[in-house]
Amino acid sequence: MGRRRGALGPSRRWRDHPCGQGDKLWLWNLQDRGGLTVELKEDEVLLLGAFLHDIGKFVQRALANPQEKTHAQLGEEVINKLLEFVSAKERVKKIVRGHHEEVEDELAKIVKEADHIAAGERTPRREPAHEKISESPLRQSLYFLDEKDKDINSAPMFPLKPLGPYEDNIFPVKPGGDRGHYGELWKDFADEANKLPKGSFNAFFLSLYHLLYKYTWCVPSAAFKDYPTISLFDHSRMTAAVAWCLYKGDKEKPFMFIKGDIGGIQNFIYSLASPDEAQEGMARRLRGRSFYLSLLTESAARLIMEKLCLPEPNLIWVGGGGFLLLAPNKGEETRRELRKAIQEIESELLEKHHGQLSLAVAYCEASERDMVKPVKDTTDDGRNFKALMKTLGEKLEDAKEKKFALQDKWPSLSPKGETECIVCAAPMKKEKEGNASICQDCQAQKKIGEDLPDSNYLLWVTDENRNPSDEPCAEILGQRWYLLKNPPANPPGNAVLYRTRGMDFLEGAKENDTLARGFRFVATHVPGTFEEMAKKAEGADYLAALRMDVDDMGYLLAKVPDEFQTPSFYASVSRLLDLFFSGYMNTMIRGDEALYIVYAGGDDLFIVGAWDKVLEKALEISEKFGKYTDNPESLHLSGGHYIFKPKFPIGRAAEGAGKAESRAKEEKRHKQESSGEKSETKNALCAFGEVFSWDKVKEALGFSDKLLEYMKDEKISRSFVQTLLDIYHRDYKDKRLIWAARVMYQLARNVPDELVAELEKELVRGNKMETAQLWANIALLKTREKP
Repeated sequence: MGRRRGALGPSRRWRDHPCGQGDKLWLWNLQDRGGLTVELKEDEVLLLGAFLHDIGKFVQRALANPQEKTHAQLGEEVINKLLEFVSAKERVKKIVRGHHEEVEDELAKIVKEADHIAAGERTPRREPAHEKISESPLRQSLYFLDEKDKDINSAPMFPLKPLGPYEDNIFPVKPGGDRGHYGELWKDFADEANKLPKGSFNAFFLSLYHLLYKYTWCVPSAAFKDYPTISLFDHSRMTAAVAWCLYKGDKEKPFMFIKGDIGGIQNFIYSLASPDEAQEGMARRLRGRSFYLSLLTESAARLIMEKLCLPEPNLIWVGGGGFLLLAPNKGEETRRELRKAIQEIESELLEKHHGQLSLAVAYCEASERDMVKPVKDTTDDGRNFKALMKTLGEKLEDAKEKKFALQDKWPSLSPKGETECIVCAAPMKKEKEGNASICQDCQAQKKIGEDLPDSNYLLWVTDENRNPSDEPCAEILGQRWYLLKNPPANPPGNAVLYRTRGMDFLEGAKENDTLARGFRFVATHVPGTFEEMAKKAEGADYLAALRMDVDDMGYLLAKVPDEFQTPSFYASVSRLLDLFFSGYMNTMIRGDEALYIVYAGGDDLFIVGAWDKVLEKALEISEKFGKYTDNPESLHLSGGHYIFKPKFPIGRAAEGAGKAESRAKEEKRHKQESSGEKSETKNALCAFGEVFSWDKVKEALGFSDKLLEYMKDEKISRSFVQTLLDIYHRDYKDKRLIWAARVMYQLARNVPDELVAELEKELVRGNKMETAQLWANIALLKTREKP
């Protein structure tokens, strides 16, 4: 079945090929042209065929008469042009054709099988020859992330726009809203396809992978299904990943899911002391440390991919300190290579980070039967994809309790003659930065934070292709990462260049390039010092740490209706969540000198900034997330807001925010409804030591603004607000009914007559005293005189 291949992106096992010359590639009118051809190995043909098996659906939706040809016929026409430089294009066309009709081709049979497995189906589905798809929308899969049986027609629809980290591009619109047109989307795709590099298979496939992500993230993979919630991109990449496993893996159990988690991330990021000598540049150092961790997580995943020879589609997700891979299962051979990779990663973590960071990895072998969605009939024996993911999660939790279990030799963690870094307290040889002893890692992480604001690209190079004279921002597990302002003049072969600002990642690409191109969302904004950010606060020069994450993600994934318990749905959910946190969050913060993102990815975030701006941003994030998912009752965020002074140790501030976040998730709140008092948890913010629902946060922010206006006009005083806060603590919290009389007394004595009735309505009858801890502290801090 063809010799084993290396990981696509980049790998020394993929072979370069010459590139044909001639006119440009024009997909829009599907014109043919001549040129040289290149040979591909069988597994490369399989990968292309599986990934492009439904490409005809994209162009079909763009046609004035989409019923004129089937999407399989249109797919063959696209392949004719897109792969005109490939000698095996006829076989790729067979794969596309065999996906819908019987053909005597083994690769086509594999892809046909992979297609229905990716969809979680027990038997291959038979699609209508002509789908009613010209106006069919892709629905937001996060909308269905709960136990409710929802009407598909009420689900929000994604706009037909190229991917971009902007609200207009990625936020769904209500049914009936303007979504754009397939024709424009296809034409933009076709124009960019002309720029794809063809100097190596690696360069072509990875660049094509990102191009299809950019343009088919919003195109439904199947319009005839009851729930068109899976994008063409997600279904295509999962089909390619499954096909790779069917081709390479054992017959009985061809699949192995591998889940990894980097442990100790919180302590690693936040274990930054704040001595006067190291205080300068602390914000940049913190951002650099967070960025380094994202590179470490991906480097670990890609090392395993290299050992197991996995192409790009088999990286299901990576981010937030974790990753999920789908590998061909070859029994002991796969387990042996996986152990080698884990040992290599653990050794470097011990050597570089002295056990502060660890890696937990779990795997589950699976048959085709284990990949199907649950069905409520007598044939369901409990073997399905939902059960598989549950088992994998349980195994990972067990692995977290066995850190460095594969290590035979342990390095000395405190060699003789070393001192401690004054920033992170790690053992080190003496290095000087000014008058302070700061380790090389902390200096490098600070430099990352300094380079991020000016960078437009991230270059990834394997160890084999490195140039010793280069200075990467990080060197991890034999992989080198570079932050660049401009594309490299002479890039090494089989490298990947990611655009980190903007989405025009193929700009400047040449047809014979061997450099793969893609894009990624990176928080490049890094403001000034902590002191400078604190001064941008209104009133008191304080900072705040904010930590937020999605409530009950694991529970919700386990409880979604069986219809959605498929590999493609899991891939879609993880990608859409990361798109909000890694992509859109950066857009929300970019350009705001009072805030910056320490990290945001997966399903959580950590922000530092001026205390009042952070509080306002927390509410905005919660509201935007609800708008993005259109499922705020089930899918929501909780957060912790912790105020501190600029020279306060960031680690302790992060710990304070973490404890506040835990309180927001755990503490019961009582809500009065018509049926009686209801207790609820989560979907809240803990600030100033108390927990508030997001509705109450919004209400309190509005009321504090009103009080500030009255204070500005000298209608009320700071001491009056302080007295109300005292009444809250002395009487209201203890449910002493005298609180109302005392509030009325203060109103009569300290408030102009024209405001008494209004404030009495707000504070007493409107029960604003319930959130006095929030609005009073906001008003008092905002009116504190600056030093």
